[in-house]
Amino acid sequence: MGRSPQAWTEQKIEKRFTQGFGGGVGRDYKPWLTVSRSTPSVGTSNRSGSRTTGRVHHFLSDIERNTFLIYDWSASVVDIREQFPLDRGETRAIAEAMAVRHPLYPKSDVPVVMTTDFLLDTAVDGHATQLARAVKPAAKLADRRVQEKLEIERRYWLGRGVDWGIVTERDLPPVLIQNLTWLAGPWAREDWKSGDVDRVAALEEALSTDGDVQFCDFCAAMDRRLGKGGGITIGLIRRLVSTKRWSTDLSVVIFDPAQPMSRFRLASSVAKRAPA
Repeated sequence: MGRSPQAWTEQKIEKRFTQGFGGGVGRDYKPWLTVSRSTPSVGTSNRSGSRTTGRVHHFLSDIERNTFLIYDWSASVVDIREQFPLDRGETRAIAEAMAVRHPLYPKSDVPVVMTTDFLLDTAVDGHATQLARAVKPAAKLADRRVQEKLEIERRYWLGRGVDWGIVTERDLPPVLIQNLTWLAGPWAREDWKSGDVDRVAALEEALSTDGDVQFCDFCAAMDRRLGKGGGITIGLIRRLVSTKRWSTDLSVVIFDPAQPMSRFRLASSVAKRAPA
């Protein structure tokens, strides 16, 4: 049998805050809830590295993870804090004003430290702002108790002047999520290996002349040209798009074998420049 979850007490809550959970920014942020602990989840709890923050992020559902992929890809998002804790004094006051029960931890009278699934720092044209987002399955939004908790959260952020909203699976385009899942991984953050400079130069030279060639044929031809085993070209393309050196329409499946190579473009800022 699995380990029984540790009961939440005021002492445990105080200790977690003292240990820095729920605090910090960027690489130093520590989410209030983590998947290594016994926390309720919907679907598959998991963790993922981030190109934006350089740290591992924790998700309690598949929808959270898929939502994160979009935020992590966005050029306007500069920080992502998941499982962000809300001040209990404020959430309890809001619940009292609404005449609803504040959430309690199971089998206790300890008020829950409510969390927002994502707190985002964004920057557009030099203008910084924050966004708070709750992530929920669409089917749960009709539940009255879920509505009450979301309203507490909405009023909390309204009082801080922070834009708050709800994300469901209906807001996540399936092909976009498929592409971002394929692009996610350590290759988005690791340095280029020795020999990649010449291989990328060869790929980009071929891209400029073989735009009408289908994806599968291009990869097979370049594998033979580079003298490497099958898969080296598709791996490099994955890395080039993941690091945004190459751009493409993410509403179309990237690795569709029948798509022409003309759908890929060198980002203007890196054209004619070898990977660093």
